[in-house]
Amino acid sequence: MDTEELKKYLDSDDIRKEFIIHPGETLKEILEDRGMSQKELALRTGVTEAHVSSIVNCQKAISVSYAKKLEYALGIDAGFWINLQANYDKELDDRLAKTAIVDPYG
Repeated sequence: MDTEELKKYLDSDDIRKEFIIHPGETLKEILEDRGMSQKELALRTGVTEAHVSSIVNCQKAISVSYAKKLEYALGIDAGFWINLQANYDKELDDRLAKTAIVDPYG
C-alpha cells in the first residue's frame, strides 16, 4: 500500500485516524509546552525546518537517528521516541492487517 492509499484508508470511515497517535503529535505538544518553535528545534537537532514540520504534521516517522537528536535537544530519552514510533507503526499495521483478513465463509 503506497502513501496515498494509506492516507485514503486512514481517512475512511473504517478507521478513524484519531485513534492512532502519531509521534509527531506528542512532539508538537512538547514543543508547545516548552514554548519552543519548530525552527529552534531544527537548529538544535541539525535538520531543516521542513523536516521538523513533516514530523509534527504526522507526515514523516521519527527515525532512530532523529530520536537521538531529540534526546540531546529536549532531554527526553531516545528510547521514548523510538517506542512511540514503534507503537504507532504496530498499531497501524495491526489495523491494516485486520482489513486484509479474508473470511473464507463470507
